[in-house]
Amino acid sequence: MCVSSEEAVDELVREGPRFDPRHAIAGFGLTESDPPCVEVLLDPGATAGDADDIARRYFEDPRVVSASEPADRRPGTRWGSSPVLPNRCRQLQPGAGVRKGPFLYRRR
Repeated sequence: MCVSSEEAVDELVREGPRFDPRHAIAGFGLTESDPPCVEVLLDPGATAGDADDIARRYFEDPRVVSASEPADRRPGTRWGSSPVLPNRCRQLQPGAGVRKGPFLYRRR
């Protein structure tokens, strides 16, 4: 998901449990892009429904500019939105990376 500012990234990561009541998020990664984009890594036990629910909950927050779904929706896949190379990702928690993918939600 891409967010409005780097401050919003920190806030949204700290507030993760509010967006993830089933505890399906395993970690986060931050891209060096403008706007800043956060990748969400789901727990291997997470379902496609979990990913959809988390994307929807995050997108309802006004600090989120866009959110996408993983190209591969099997458990353990990454959910992110930034089309940058993996070596440009700064890890916030273990297991983070960057994945290309179409936008699921985008503010107009």
